[in-house]
This record gives sequence, C-alpha cells and structure tokens, in this order.
Amino acid sequence: MNLEPSCPMRSAKDGRWKRPYTELTYQPMQEVLSYLRANGFKTYIVTGGGQDFVRTYSERVYGIPPEQVVGTAGGTMYSTTRTANRSWPRSRSCSSTTTTPASPRAFTS
Repeated sequence: MNLEPSCPMRSAKDGRWKRPYTELTYQPMQEVLSYLRANGFKTYIVTGGGQDFVRTYSERVYGIPPEQVVGTAGGTMYSTTRTANRSWPRSRSCSSTTTTPASPRAFTS
C-alpha cells in the first residue's frame, strides 16, 4: 500500500502548525533511529494501531520500510446464521521459533 497522490494523508495539515502531519514527528526519535541505523541496527515500528495504515508512510517519514512495520490488522468473521458480521483487530506476532516478524503478506487472502 502506497500513498497515492490523492491520499488525504499526503495533504492533511495540522491546524496549529499548518504543516503536513507526516512532517510533524518527534525529532529526538528521528535522531535515535538515524543513530541506530548508522551503527548497524535494523529498526522496526511496532504499533498497536493498524499496520497497513502506518506502512503507507513509514518509509518516507521514518526511513523504515513497510515490511518492518509490525502491528494489528483487521479481521472479519462472516456468519451464515447471524444477521451481523463482526470485525476485530488481528495481531501479527512473531513466530515462537524465530525473532523475525511474520511476513506482511502472511495473512492476506
């Protein structure tokens, strides 16, 4: 998922600062990320929110490629016996035998 030119995230601006939200990041965090990468560390974003949303801007804003964003993704359960369907967050966790996060495409159908 990439930020399309018409995507609201690309042009949405903060009311107070009058700057795009993607430019309003915490500078000390940016400096730590740069320091860690300069010293051979691989950096990730772990989010409790929607990973698919964060992946749309993580590389451009934080220098972290989409495959290094770990978080939750929505799941949907459909029922033929109920009138309502339910959605819930679905975790993308690490395997119990490895420290590598699950592939971003692991749960896509």
